[in-house]
Amino acid sequence: MLSQNIEGFSTSSLNQMADALQSWYSPYRWSHPWRVLWGQTRSPWCVWVSEVMLQQTVIAAVIPKYIAFMKRFPSAQDFAEANEETIRPYVSGLGYYRRFALLHKGALQVAQEGYPQSRAMWQDVAGVGPYTSAALASITLGEAVGVVDGNVERVLARIFNIQEIVATPQWKSIFFSFMSRLTKLGDPGDLNQSVMELGQTICRISSPHCSECPISNFCLANKNQTQSQCPKPKAPKEFLKLSLLATLHTDGDKVFLIKRSEDSLLLKGTIGFPIKEIQKKPLRSQHFVKHNITKYKITATFTHSLEAPQGEGIWVKRKNMESFLLSSLDQKIWRLAQKNIFAEH
Repeated sequence: MLSQNIEGFSTSSLNQMADALQSWYSPYRWSHPWRVLWGQTRSPWCVWVSEVMLQQTVIAAVIPKYIAFMKRFPSAQDFAEANEETIRPYVSGLGYYRRFALLHKGALQVAQEGYPQSRAMWQDVAGVGPYTSAALASITLGEAVGVVDGNVERVLARIFNIQEIVATPQWKSIFFSFMSRLTKLGDPGDLNQSVMELGQTICRISSPHCSECPISNFCLANKNQTQSQCPKPKAPKEFLKLSLLATLHTDGDKVFLIKRSEDSLLLKGTIGFPIKEIQKKPLRSQHFVKHNITKYKITATFTHSLEAPQGEGIWVKRKNMESFLLSSLDQKIWRLAQKNIFAEH
């Protein structure tokens, strides 16, 4: 079985692989701002924030947000002491706001109890799951624990010529064990990051640069020219179609926003426009936006109302709207509305 090949990978080969990865990674690794800050401060906060921001968000979009965030909140204590209104502008545009609500809760824990001293302790911090705890423990504590993301899955699938879907709990467990073995043979954080970065830069989904790969001599897919078949892609994600209508209540230069409840269908706990689902008939409007959230494929449009809104909410001046709208869906609706409702003003 393929799993037996991975589990039986010789210690000598593993040592050679670790040496090759570290020799490649040290001079070629990207100088992301979180790596620079970690090198300067050795504060886990630098790494923790980057891990939260990078969830479901591309590196290029994260970098400017990260720099601004860390200038304003250079420590977990600074973030723990901040309120939602202070935090909001610094996380706007990064998508799923619940991540940052949990980060705030976790920062309060750390401010009171200090930083965790093991992966197991990190998993007791709010919002820190198996992946993030492994990354933090390996990078900031030097704990020999593997990190497995999509890039690691692809690299290892090609090393062992696995021509099947590997984004499964079973394969993740096998890869985690392999990476944990590997991280014992050098700097755990560097070894984890080297494999992830190898997947980002060289062992890419399409057109991998195998001639530049530091561990190509171990790669069975390279030997058999089966890179395009390793791993087998997941079945396309199935989305539920959802039609939404947002209501923009305006009063002069002010717009009405609500705080969504924690049991909302979408965008729990965020501030945004009153939105309702349209179930009986599709939207009929020339002005609409498309957006995907988790399992939903959304078509959303808006209606403009000068009537007093029902329910509790806040009135926000148009010039301040960008700092209040945290979700990408609300931001898309707002841009569309500006072009159509306020175009004449």
